[in-house]
Amino acid sequence: QYSTYTTAWSTGAAQVAQAIAYQAAGSTQSLTLAGLAADTTYYAALWTRDRVGNWSAASNVAEGRTLIPSPQLTSITPSSGPIGSTFTLSGIVFGYYDGSNTRVRFGAVSAPLISWSSAAISGTVPGISSGAFSVRVERQSGPTTAISNALTFMVSIPSVTWVSPFSAPAGDTVTVSGWSFGTWDGGRTRVLLGSSTSTIDSWSDAFIEVRLPYASSGAQPLVVERAAQDGGLARSVTVYLEVVLPQISAITPAAGQTGAAFTLDVLAGLPAAFLG
Repeated sequence: QYSTYTTAWSTGAAQVAQAIAYQAAGSTQSLTLAGLAADTTYYAALWTRDRVGNWSAASNVAEGRTLIPSPQLTSITPSSGPIGSTFTLSGIVFGYYDGSNTRVRFGAVSAPLISWSSAAISGTVPGISSGAFSVRVERQSGPTTAISNALTFMVSIPSVTWVSPFSAPAGDTVTVSGWSFGTWDGGRTRVLLGSSTSTIDSWSDAFIEVRLPYASSGAQPLVVERAAQDGGLARSVTVYLEVVLPQISAITPAAGQTGAAFTLDVLAGLPAAFLG
């Protein structure tokens, strides 16, 4: 008889019966208990019966705990990307979400999680260095931890290859080309010109369109940054963009009374509203 709690042991309540041939005293016998729940403590007792039907007294009560089945990973999508980007794991036996007892690790670092089901887990890449990392699912119960097989994820850093145009006034729109920019993530994704943050018009993994902040003229450093939810930061290599001053080519009329309207022709410069 077996139970998940101590009970009144009785041969009438026994769930398993096994007939065996005559065995000499001291022989070893084994019984298999099927259909037990995972990660559960069970108690068991047994009796033996002789050929004429006499039952022995109950044995001592044995106690044991079933194991947690290990999660099985089948795929990770995508298999590469920068920190803060979203990934999805597919597989089986992930079980239900159980707070800090259920984890996805990139190497030794836990990833921030978005969703968890028995067959799919979504999260974001933690703030770790670039390179190849083994990704595993862990499920802990008390002192026991079930660990899945490992899949490889390549952590990349944003890389800028070109800025077009390479010379522009503050307030103009430029396109930053490259790779591993990831998806836009609000304030965690930004383009810096000098120490100022540019206004993002559009963001994709390979192209970013920004409106330049006001900056001093001359060559200004431009950097793409991605921050992870856990505080990590990835920065592209610095490139330089030439910030030019407004150039007034003409004023019409060239003279007039106080309060009279005039028109400026600007070759390159700030938005008309700023010109005032």
